[in-house]
Amino acid sequence: AGHTVDIGIRPEHVRVRTDCAATSGDETPGAITFIVEVVEPLGKEILVRAALPEGDRPANLLVPATCTLAMGDRLSVLFPAEHLYAFDPGSGMALIPTS
Repeated sequence: AGHTVDIGIRPEHVRVRTDCAATSGDETPGAITFIVEVVEPLGKEILVRAALPEGDRPANLLVPATCTLAMGDRLSVLFPAEHLYAFDPGSGMALIPTS
């Protein structure tokens, strides 16, 4: 049986599709598509609060200020595996793989 874990990644390692928005059927392979809920310009970057289409697991994402996003837009996001961290959901402690 599997175990539930929380997954984390540092914001600087998240990769957003170059043109920011994804159209239906045009998602980047391996990317996860989020729906934009809030857009907050911060100068050089934009803070985007987005959620999975199923409506749970929101994420805060930093995107370049050149992105033009609005509420309801689709955003293709890549989370490179080499930068993912696993945490125990009960204790919050980092889970370190052992060989």
